[in-house]
Amino acid sequence: MLGKCYLPGYALQFKANSKLQGTGIATIAQSRRSGDKVWGVLYDIPEQHFSTLTSHWEQNKSRAVAVTVTMEDDGQAAKAFACCPEEQRPSDEIDFRDPCYNYREALVAAAREVQLDEDYIETVLLGKGSRAREHRTT
Repeated sequence: MLGKCYLPGYALQFKANSKLQGTGIATIAQSRRSGDKVWGVLYDIPEQHFSTLTSHWEQNKSRAVAVTVTMEDDGQAAKAFACCPEEQRPSDEIDFRDPCYNYREALVAAAREVQLDEDYIETVLLGKGSRAREHRTT
């Protein structure tokens, strides 16, 4: 793990449907809303493993998109790849479908394990507070 980072100009959405449960699964999409960003972790993936990762994304109708993230510790820009749906259009609204309980809990546990911002976890992942209601606008 290289460090915590955020991707400005994007929003976390639960837009795609799980094939198994029919509930929302996490994805990111470009956003026109001021201040939107997606928090995450930047990893260094060896070249020989990158094709396996992108193949998995393609099987799920997603693609690798070159992005520039901002590192939390020093504010420096870093080049990265993000998994985005094939059909992606910038939006003023956030599409939200409730993920299943176990999936949401796994996302929250992973976010807390790497110590992402607790306010981000509460509002975006757990759907609490007024900012979370903004994310539920359809």
